[in-house]
Amino acid sequence: MKSVKAEQGKLRYHQAPMKFISKEGKSDFSDPHKVEVVFPNEIVTAEMSKKEKKNYLSEN
Repeated sequence: MKSVKAEQGKLRYHQAPMKFISKEGKSDFSDPHKVEVVFPNEIVTAEMSKKEKKNYLSEN
């Protein structure tokens, strides 16, 4: 959710569509349905230390 200025001194919240990667390779869907989300290693390991990344990659 993103806050958007509505009137002077008032804020409203605007829902933006979620972006994600599914096995089908799509990131936007017009109607709700279940999908399996893929988590690329670059995203999962982005904030890990070298030691954490090494341990994670050796387990997977």
